[in-house]
Amino acid sequence: FRRFCTWRHVRDMAGGKCNSTSVDYEWLTVSCDKTDAVLIIFFALAWGTFLLGLTSKTKLVPYTSMVFITGFLLGLWVVLGYGGRLETAAESLLMIDPHLMLYIFIPPLLFLSGLEANIRVFKYIKWQILTVAFLGTALSVSTTAVFLKGILASSYNWTWLTCFMVGSIVSATDPVAVVALLSDLGAPVALGTLIDGEAVFNDGSAAVIFFVFKDFVAGGGGGGGGVG
Repeated sequence: FRRFCTWRHVRDMAGGKCNSTSVDYEWLTVSCDKTDAVLIIFFALAWGTFLLGLTSKTKLVPYTSMVFITGFLLGLWVVLGYGGRLETAAESLLMIDPHLMLYIFIPPLLFLSGLEANIRVFKYIKWQILTVAFLGTALSVSTTAVFLKGILASSYNWTWLTCFMVGSIVSATDPVAVVALLSDLGAPVALGTLIDGEAVFNDGSAAVIFFVFKDFVAGGGGGGGGVG
């Protein structure tokens, strides 16, 4: 964890310094073969499609649980040194610009949430959604910051500003799997709408909090070291 916290900024990885074989960092050698990145993306899509078809027939294990289990086993397989080309492909994803990942995935997720939202139910519970999205996010950020300050501050010299910044990062929720599971289980529509609607506004409020504290930390008042 310390190595990650003191790692060079991720933009150094995505700054176009990769033309041929590999780039060496403090704790990792990353392959730069762009075909490997394409390979792992198509492999993940094909594997997810296979698991979706398998779980829809068997009904023994939920799809999201099956994805987690197989992902854990594949990761363990790579850690043990048997990954081969799969390991190289997974490492090549580290070279992708993180902002590009956000631009690819966030807009479709937000559009899908808005498209599938039940507007009638949304209007009925809008105040509950806004309360959980803003006050709940602020409470989550504060609680996480207190935890980080008490646990990690002595080891990494994190100030309150840095703790709040990291807390805003982990407070953003992604309810896609949860909402899909609730739909499969026949849960009330209002519950799914509450969770999905809260997540849409939660992303915005968490992003605002993050950029506010990020400016403070980047300005020299945060003392966050390599986290900024």
